[in-house]
Amino acid sequence: MKKIYKLYIKLIIFLKIIYLFTLIRLKFKLSKDEEKTKKNNEILLFISEVLMYLLLIFIFYPLRKKEIKIGKEEKEIFFILGIIGLIHTFKDGLFA
Repeated sequence: MKKIYKLYIKLIIFLKIIYLFTLIRLKFKLSKDEEKTKKNNEILLFISEVLMYLLLIFIFYPLRKKEIKIGKEEKEIFFILGIIGLIHTFKDGLFA
């Protein structure tokens, strides 16, 4: 179970890195097919956010009897989730 959990964490981090690269390609117009890159970027963001929310549910499951322990990777993922959430909030709210 612990190996699957670690693999799951690494998958989220990997998807976030790929998302960052596609975001950079879009920002600096390095992509030949900008529409396809934009669509891929949106898909990567959606999948990685769903995986992060599922991680939150798994870690903070209310019926869990054990103590909650959060490692370095989880802290980084929660930090990234918070930043993305703020960006979306400002983008959709103030700057829409």
